[in-house]
Amino acid sequence: MVIPKDNEFYLQKNTDLLQKLESVIDKLIVKADNAQGKNKTNLQHHVIKIQVKKARSDVLLRKLKGKETEEKDDLKNNLEISLKELKKAFSNAVSMSK
Repeated sequence: MVIPKDNEFYLQKNTDLLQKLESVIDKLIVKADNAQGKNKTNLQHHVIKIQVKKARSDVLLRKLKGKETEEKDDLKNNLEISLKELKKAFSNAVSMSK
């Protein structure tokens, strides 16, 4: 199957985004490990939520790379929703870690 150029760009952009988030997750893990008391528990909770949402996005992106055209629209919509939730979870965690 040949993927149109705009889809290739979309897939690569989101692949790059998810790969870059790995280092941010690692930094949040370190902050959570170094935090104290309730703040530590809250940060660890947020990190777990982020990891789950990122894993879901990774799965959707892999599925999107291998699906036929008629299934791509649903997968793209689900990926966009997943990425939006992931960004919100990151925003919440980053604001807590300051």
